[in-house]
Amino acid sequence: MSHYVADVRDLEFNLFEVLDTKDRFGVGAFAHMDTETARGVLSEMQRLATGPLAASYVDSDRNPPIFDLDS
Repeated sequence: MSHYVADVRDLEFNLFEVLDTKDRFGVGAFAHMDTETARGVLSEMQRLATGPLAASYVDSDRNPPIFDLDS
């Protein structure tokens, strides 16, 4: 478990209520997309962000890079 918490509820609110993307699903470039597919994509991205991706940043979080002009 990582320290990162993806706020999927906030993302869904912005996508479906503020930006009103659900009206664009099913037409044009988004013909294959619907609301449930979009929610599934967000859910999978949350799993990746809090799992494998977060784990790959542990070392750089503990040992940040240092810019040294003298080197």
